[in-house]
Amino acid sequence: MVLFGGLTAAGYDNETWVLIGGQWSQRKLTLTPPARSNHSLVTRRDYRDVVMVAGQDNSKSPVVRHLDVWRWVGAAWIQLPTNKTNPHGCAGNQAVYDESRKRIVLQGGNGISTYGGSTL
Repeated sequence: MVLFGGLTAAGYDNETWVLIGGQWSQRKLTLTPPARSNHSLVTRRDYRDVVMVAGQDNSKSPVVRHLDVWRWVGAAWIQLPTNKTNPHGCAGNQAVYDESRKRIVLQGGNGISTYGGSTL
């Protein structure tokens, strides 16, 4: 299990935590995605990774809406190119991985558009 970011008493953060053998361990990394909350994390078993999609940082003014995609490969985050396509609902979305089509499907959320829902 992987956890990333969220809102703490100190504000929004970009910490990465993993649960292995019943123990939580914070990973100290040289490259991490920007701090955020309201993002989606999706497990892709066939790729043996976790993908993080979108989110926002409300501690900034104006609010920073992240339209990026990151891949956790067990020891590092890697930013993935989006080919200049972005999800409409950047925060508070729901994402699932469709194994048969090899696609992450993103539904709903708030963000850059009135309408939510995109396929990455």
